[in-house]
Amino acid sequence: MSCSNPPQTRFVSSLLFLLLAAVAPLVAQQPATDEATVGVLAALLAASDARRFDGAPLREALSHPNPGVRRQGVLAAGRIGDGAAVDLLIPVLHDSVSAVQAAAAFALGLLKDPRAIPALLETVRAAASVRDRADTGRGRTSAREIDPHNLEIFNALAGALESGGMVKEAERQFMAAAHLNPTLPEAWSALLDFYGRHAELTSEARRACAHLEGLKIDPQLYKTKCNSLLKVGS
Repeated sequence: MSCSNPPQTRFVSSLLFLLLAAVAPLVAQQPATDEATVGVLAALLAASDARRFDGAPLREALSHPNPGVRRQGVLAAGRIGDGAAVDLLIPVLHDSVSAVQAAAAFALGLLKDPRAIPALLETVRAAASVRDRADTGRGRTSAREIDPHNLEIFNALAGALESGGMVKEAERQFMAAAHLNPTLPEAWSALLDFYGRHAELTSEARRACAHLEGLKIDPQLYKTKCNSLLKVGS
């Protein structure tokens, strides 16, 4: 009697197909995906699904010439949630592809490991320098206009600082991300979520909510959170 499991095989094959589809947009000008690349993605899928840190496939993915594979590697590391991945992810903040850099920042944000703070801070400073140069001579520009991935970098740094007990420093980074992206709802959402975790910062939360009322964005995007925050602080 056969011991194969067709339904499970079809399920794993479908997930692998989705991974390959996710890689495709970043590799339009890359050579066709070969068997070795499929093997790397399959190993990432297995480790991510089991929430098991496996350094070998992660290292292979993070050094892969295909940026889509590198991006999937850092996202898998974030999903696995093991702090052992921090040292592997930090160098990827300097990847040649901005989408891969952003994925590394996002993954480090999920890990919330204070060891990543110096590297994330350096990345934030570099992003600020680019923004300042762009501001010169052509008016104020949001961080999202320059690089749509800057928000993830700021929020990853803030999350690491918060995890390390540096609450005021974390607040400054969440606030910086919000003010650099003043019309971006998710930037303010991250700040309000932060205030929701720190009831001692009610007055700061009140000021943030008052500022949001002056912005031309849908109030439904923040009203519920603000009402909840101010109710708790009253």
